[in-house]
Amino acid sequence: MSDVEASAFAGRFACDFQSFDEDVPWRRAEVLREVLADAQACTWGWAGAGRQRADSPLPGRLYRRSDTVVFVEVVVRATPYVRVDTAGAGPVDGSEVGEVAAVPGMVGRSCVRRRRPRPGRW
Repeated sequence: MSDVEASAFAGRFACDFQSFDEDVPWRRAEVLREVLADAQACTWGWAGAGRQRADSPLPGRLYRRSDTVVFVEVVVRATPYVRVDTAGAGPVDGSEVGEVAAVPGMVGRSCVRRRRPRPGRW
């Protein structure tokens, strides 16, 4: 695997690992299972509540331990989401209200459907 291939793979993995959706909890595991050797690792890093979408991966430093083991540092933008009613007046408690459109230009499957973002917190 070349450095470019390793960086691309790491960027995709980082986005999928940091994305989750409590309404469709199986989707994250289904996507991650394709790239993880241990199926139980699909549940790591998420308690099963909330919704978050990670995007814009920026692969950085790369350390090649061997021809088959590569570590890539990746930074992603993570956006947490809250439920909103169909009029967009505010948060909604309980089950989802209204239909959510697919994200235009999405490449490949993602663990999360689009929602309204919360204000960023650092």
